[in-house]
Amino acid sequence: MNRTKIFIAIAWLVLVSAEFCVAQQQPINSQYMLNTLTINPAFAGYYDQVDFTFSGQGQLNGIEGSPSTAMFTMSLPFKKTGIGATFINDKAGPTVSNSVRASYAFKLISKNRNSYTNSGFFPTNLSLALEAGLTMRKEDLLQLGAVNDPNFSQNLETVIPTFGVGIYYSKRNFYIGASSPQLLTGGGENINRHYYLNGGIVLKLDRNWLLKPNGLIKYVMGAPLQFDVNGIFSYRSKFDIGLGYRSASSINFLAGFTVSKHIRIVYSYTPPTQNVLLNTNSLLLNVRLGKGFDRGFVKKQKINN
Repeated sequence: MNRTKIFIAIAWLVLVSAEFCVAQQQPINSQYMLNTLTINPAFAGYYDQVDFTFSGQGQLNGIEGSPSTAMFTMSLPFKKTGIGATFINDKAGPTVSNSVRASYAFKLISKNRNSYTNSGFFPTNLSLALEAGLTMRKEDLLQLGAVNDPNFSQNLETVIPTFGVGIYYSKRNFYIGASSPQLLTGGGENINRHYYLNGGIVLKLDRNWLLKPNGLIKYVMGAPLQFDVNGIFSYRSKFDIGLGYRSASSINFLAGFTVSKHIRIVYSYTPPTQNVLLNTNSLLLNVRLGKGFDRGFVKKQKINN
């Protein structure tokens, strides 16, 4: 077994062997493949440019208390490390949850030479990461109007420290990662531990079209195993269109545009199904500094295909 396989095996054992029991769901992110830092701290510093991503999703149905989520991530690359920050605002009914997390990724392997190709940015990378944060949860129970029930007689506010780990590996057009963003918690509060395993590959169909299949397996203690599968077609890295399926019997449609050298916008839509009663609209804005998304830069490089 080579060094890479040993590191991956050790990290996975760390994820699945924790002894602490923890009871709150993390928000479902239908665009995790485009904002991987929200599920895996080891993605911090993956790109060799400063990267900002904002995403928001909700039902847009005018119903008070409908679930909505806003996420913001920032990734800063350094030679052997990566620094990341994640902010999540999640609302559902009377409950509002705000999370702030900081990630530190150490790059055990980092080779960016000839990583810029006409198919995208593909470094050889193996990162291990630690993440620490706070989750601030408020339950506005008084708005429910249950004046005669002592369980709803006052609002509740809690602050919960969290600690997570992750591992991320990529080579050429392949990537895989495993993580648990809330592996440990403090403050005497119970939060369900989430485990993520995600991966994908980029296939070059011809000189203009790429196919990007990817998937996610999520395990929450006490709940059935969940999975997502997605396929995205990309035209000249300027336009993306895709389709996804979640094991909760929901489907997801996606369309993305590279607006300029530094800006990409992606919209996704989840229609109602038998098990998902409300539709969900998601919008993602990705800003990458430096070389950005400019394909013109690729043509000036010595590509090693």
